[in-house]
Amino acid sequence: MANQPIRRQLRRPEASRKFDSNSMSTSHLVMIGVWVAVVAFGLLFLYLRAQGGRGLAVPTATSATSAPTPATRHTSLVNGSAVSVTGTPVCLSARDPNGVQTMQCAMGIQANDGFYYALKDNTPDYTYLSKIQNGKTATVTGVFTLSAQTQYQSEGTITITGVSQ
Repeated sequence: MANQPIRRQLRRPEASRKFDSNSMSTSHLVMIGVWVAVVAFGLLFLYLRAQGGRGLAVPTATSATSAPTPATRHTSLVNGSAVSVTGTPVCLSARDPNGVQTMQCAMGIQANDGFYYALKDNTPDYTYLSKIQNGKTATVTGVFTLSAQTQYQSEGTITITGVSQ
């Protein structure tokens, strides 16, 4: 027995202390409050998601007039041709009004004939787009490209080579 190490039983007062509801600290109460708030907001989120988002207004950028539907009207502009279009600068509407709506503004122009065209500025500092003032009639010159893009309502894209307002 002389060669066996002596084992001492260590006493840890923290481990043996019993939980006392009267000794709950403020930090414990704060943590419980945060947990309750997180659970409440999670349940609210699940409820609203189950309701299909009804009651939540999501602002969208749309023009005052509705765009012509591509199925019923087509522009007379020829793909790859130089064009000059006069109209009102607008944020293009999403092609699918029931799809995802973002707060992004895809710059476009509503021509005087009612067609919508996306505008593309290839200059590094967006020289041409920065000249266009919303609400004022503008004439955009450039090259027309028939586009298959489906995100925004437009007949195609005009790559701008000049702007007058």
